[in-house]
Amino acid sequence: MNMNALAFRSFLLAALAIALPLAGGSAVLAANDVTGNYVCASMGGKPCDTQTQLRLLANGYWGFGKYSGQYQVNGGNVEFVNGSGGPVTWGPAKIGPNSLTFEGDVVFQKPSAQRAALAGTYRCQTAPGGCLTRNAIVLDGQGAWRWGAQGGSYAVLGDQIRFNGLSSGPAGWGPAAIGNGTLTFSTSSGSSTWVAGP
Repeated sequence: MNMNALAFRSFLLAALAIALPLAGGSAVLAANDVTGNYVCASMGGKPCDTQTQLRLLANGYWGFGKYSGQYQVNGGNVEFVNGSGGPVTWGPAKIGPNSLTFEGDVVFQKPSAQRAALAGTYRCQTAPGGCLTRNAIVLDGQGAWRWGAQGGSYAVLGDQIRFNGLSSGPAGWGPAAIGNGTLTFSTSSGSSTWVAGP
């Protein structure tokens, strides 16, 4: 075999290596790109009214609380093809960088992985009307929180932390801005700052 034939054969093998995944495995590759857990980031520019995570599994199934079904990736969208309740009633979602955007600018986003850096005990420093609790917010660094007898999970979205759980306590206070060793909740009545410490 001469050098030209060898070069041509190498070229064909390289082209096949690129073409085969694109032709036969594009749906699988695209589905894997969107797999993971998503947390509500905003609803039409307003705060979210759900704390339930949306899960997209690599096997083509989705889950949202008690609801589940199948999804498929079609172009730049995720289509929820069957199931009852939840995202199957919302229509397709546009795929963005680590996010899914539904009609009405409802955005679900993959949490970032900086939970370990937030681990610690946070005590109230300031609050409207003064701090009325001695209970600290304890973050375990693995995605779980505790405040007195209450607890739940949390997710980090950009520079905010979202608490999931009962509507009272941290889960009912809305997202908290992450500072340098601080968590700050902002409500219509003012801001409450919690500081990490012993």
